[in-house]
Amino acid sequence: MIFDNDTIEDIMSDEHEDFVSVGEKTMVSQSRWKTTFSQVYSQKSNGKYFQVSWSQGSTEMQEGDMYWYLNEVAPVEVTVTKFNHVKNGIKFEGYL
Repeated sequence: MIFDNDTIEDIMSDEHEDFVSVGEKTMVSQSRWKTTFSQVYSQKSNGKYFQVSWSQGSTEMQEGDMYWYLNEVAPVEVTVTKFNHVKNGIKFEGYL
């Protein structure tokens, strides 16, 4: 498959019949001049996953071309450890 501007535009707007978005769009970085986002898409016909990252102007004054990058990715299971407060545990408060 050739990923050209029209194909990427269709994929990103969920109008391409062979691709579906997976998860949520995330903001990767932001500066005064540009904001970078990423989104993962699944290709139905072969089960592959692709991450599209793109940058666009952070304000209306930085209008212009939107640059995109596409990489094939694979899902990875991640374990996350969270910490909760202990009932009747030690607690300290103060100012520095």
